[in-house]
Amino acid sequence: MIVIKNKYFQYFYNLALACLAACFSFSAHAQSFEVSARHYTEKAFILEGENQTFYIELSNPTSVEFKVVRAVVSFNKNVDVRGLDKHCSQWKPDNKTQLICTIPLLKAESFLLLSYYIVGEVNLRPGFVASLSVTSLDDSIAVSAQDSSSVGLSDGSRFIEGSALSISVARDILRD
Repeated sequence: MIVIKNKYFQYFYNLALACLAACFSFSAHAQSFEVSARHYTEKAFILEGENQTFYIELSNPTSVEFKVVRAVVSFNKNVDVRGLDKHCSQWKPDNKTQLICTIPLLKAESFLLLSYYIVGEVNLRPGFVASLSVTSLDDSIAVSAQDSSSVGLSDGSRFIEGSALSISVARDILRD
């Protein structure tokens, strides 16, 4: 322990220690921020004839810009995708739907929300899987996953998120 008798030196010594602690805290906090993606929808099922919106969030809390960010959503079936964002296009390799969203520049400290919706169809029964992967020119970008302990209806939320969303297709028995 250092004992300083001069009150001015003590003041500047304490100020310097506080600044160092704040700098280390900010540095550790800033390093925990990284570019990430979320893929989610409101529920894990879709009724025939219903439109269900899916979202892709790209978050860049860093001070670095990411060039040519590409989000690819691959479906294991041929699904009816509509309402594509302007950054996205679709194609059908092997009679399966794939969405490719290209963002030329994901600016530093920015957030971007992309969306599309699926039309529930009888030929999709019993369900389909939508898988997301995100890359940039420099690296791949992690897709966040839902905490498995929070999955369920106990809180009234049916929302699901992750890199692979399994969606069941069901008949609306009230309309049948």
